Amino acid sequence: TLYFEPYVQAGFRRLAILDPIPLLGDYLRVSALARYGRPFSGAAFRQVAPQSYLAQASVGLGNYRHWDDSTPWEIELAVTLDSGLFVDHQGDALEERFVSLALRYSAFTFETWNDLINQKDYGPTFGARLTLDLFYMYDRWFR
Repeated sequence: TLYFEPYVQAGFRRLAILDPIPLLGDYLRVSALARYGRPFSGAAFRQVAPQSYLAQASVGLGNYRHWDDSTPWEIELAVTLDSGLFVDHQGDALEERFVSLALRYSAFTFETWNDLINQKDYGPTFGARLTLDLFYMYDRWFR
């Protein structure tokens, strides 16, 4: 294996904290995730951090109140702090920070992320993915 990491995590998704405020409660949601783990080295990564933690917070704008009777859409901006898997020459974890943007429409999601908030960006440390939610499509077509 590359490495092994048992972890525990907790969080909430699309919490309507501004629900009492007209209009904002219909279109604004917040999410958060916290994770703690204990990495163990493997064949590929022989020296890993003694522990790991991750915290992520996001704000989403979308038509949440109408997802059952209209096509759902969402724009979500997130910030992630990761203690890091890799270590420096002293064995200390190399912390990383990321910012990400997700665009969702119907069953499609386009998400992109970058570590530009690290202030140590030396190259194209960028990622993106496009996903299709088959469960959403099944629910819309057969129910």
